[in-house]
Amino acid sequence: ALMTEAGELHEEGMSEDAKELLRKLALAAGAAGRSSVRADVLALRSRIDREAELREQNATAGFQAVEDHALEMLRAGDPHAIRERVRRTLAEKEAAWPFRAQVQDLTKLADAYETLFSAAFDGLVRRLEVKEVRLRDGRVDPRWIVKDSDKASGTVLVSTIRGRTGRRRALSEVRPEMLLAWTKPESGPLPPLVRAAGLIASMNINPLDSVTTVTVQIVTLLIGVNDQYR
Repeated sequence: ALMTEAGELHEEGMSEDAKELLRKLALAAGAAGRSSVRADVLALRSRIDREAELREQNATAGFQAVEDHALEMLRAGDPHAIRERVRRTLAEKEAAWPFRAQVQDLTKLADAYETLFSAAFDGLVRRLEVKEVRLRDGRVDPRWIVKDSDKASGTVLVSTIRGRTGRRRALSEVRPEMLLAWTKPESGPLPPLVRAAGLIASMNINPLDSVTTVTVQIVTLLIGVNDQYR
């Protein structure tokens, strides 16, 4: 009966409780001279250990896949896709999935990028002309001369040569380090969240190659920037 109870605890995601129950049962069986029972208990505990380890590996791999996708969408300038992936993942995973909080934290990527985008748009319109605009596709426009802007759509009407008719361009075409440069005020430090958003969007890292996850690096970066801002 106790072995059955331990198996049920394991199936419900309480593997540590199950292993503790089996440890006590193995000690009791050994003390009572029930070697066959003790062997069965230890075999069940070994199976639970293997299954728990595999479950943890699968959960970690699942989270890293979500995290990789979020970082990819950040680099692509698509915060909506980050929020949608977070929403879908939380809806699909069971309540006991150990990475729910970490996945929810990934929405900070979307929040940070949108803050950066808004500030960069205002900075570009305020400057009216910027040079060497680096684009996500690798091209570099020699200059953008702003003739009109539409913040709702995230686009500006620009020309590259004075006196020429402009064409509408989206800020989503622009590399994040350019957006960060356009947010810089005339004097004083950048707001912490805006600076952090630009740095995060420009990072070229693979979470699978790191001991810490992107989420941990985001928190560390935000703390560091805030300390510097003070």
